[in-house]
Amino acid sequence: THYKKVVYRVVPQDTTAAQLLRSGQVDFVEQISPAIWKSLQAQAGVRTVSIPSFQNLLAQLNAHTLSLPVRQAISYGVNYPGIVAALQGAAVTSSGLVPAGLPGHYTDLPNYHYDPAKADQLLKAAGYGPGKKPLNLTLTYTQGDSNEQVVATLLKSSLAKLNINLTTQSLAWPTQWAKAKSGPGHQSIFLEYWWPDYADPYTWFSNLLETEKSPYFNLSYYSNPALDKQINKVEPLLATDRPAGEQLYRTMQTEVLQQAPLDVLYNMNYQYAMRTSFTGFQPDPAYANVVFTYNLRPTGS
Repeated sequence: THYKKVVYRVVPQDTTAAQLLRSGQVDFVEQISPAIWKSLQAQAGVRTVSIPSFQNLLAQLNAHTLSLPVRQAISYGVNYPGIVAALQGAAVTSSGLVPAGLPGHYTDLPNYHYDPAKADQLLKAAGYGPGKKPLNLTLTYTQGDSNEQVVATLLKSSLAKLNINLTTQSLAWPTQWAKAKSGPGHQSIFLEYWWPDYADPYTWFSNLLETEKSPYFNLSYYSNPALDKQINKVEPLLATDRPAGEQLYRTMQTEVLQQAPLDVLYNMNYQYAMRTSFTGFQPDPAYANVVFTYNLRPTGS
């Protein structure tokens, strides 16, 4: 290794992180708002890198308090193209739960798309929607994440057109997570990123969707015994008969899309910024938020 000491700093404000990078007080910034990242492209002594990742942003919809038609309506009421456009290259349209590059990814799944008319129809069948009683929902997202803040604002705006009053709250991640784990009465929508433990789709299902007696990461509070059986079967099947395993992942994703316990808002492109004083940075889509410092070396060494 070329470096004996690596210092990690928690800097919640994107503008502060960018200024520290410009001034040379830090050497690497993992992820900042797309507008600031673009402004760094013309900065002397700074290099920018963008890569796809196996990470996506999820809206976990409270299956305990929201009926199936309401969950489906919310999923149709999300302005996905608007979110992707607002994030200026940091987001790409998703298909199913499994990001491109992993087994079980398909581009022809019955994905949700922005369809306010369909959302209105579903809401009215449930007694809500324009011209009927308002639906009051709450959403929590992680404090200090500027991209999640943009998404929360856009969700509030697009759902307001459907007579859904969305109250958004930013919380420090430990607080947000602890609040959601304490029971299903605390939020209607829980925003969080998900990425695999290794380059495999299994944890999107085992961690987020398998029935849990006490909530941990299944913060949709969703339970589907038939899906549980498929989850327990899929990994051995993928290991011994890959085409059959991938087909089961297709079946599972189709079921999840129909049941709408969560909504995949987008897949992430990571936008890094770093000083040109070092080389050897090797991003890994499975661990896009990790810097493998062993590979780094001073420029010219």
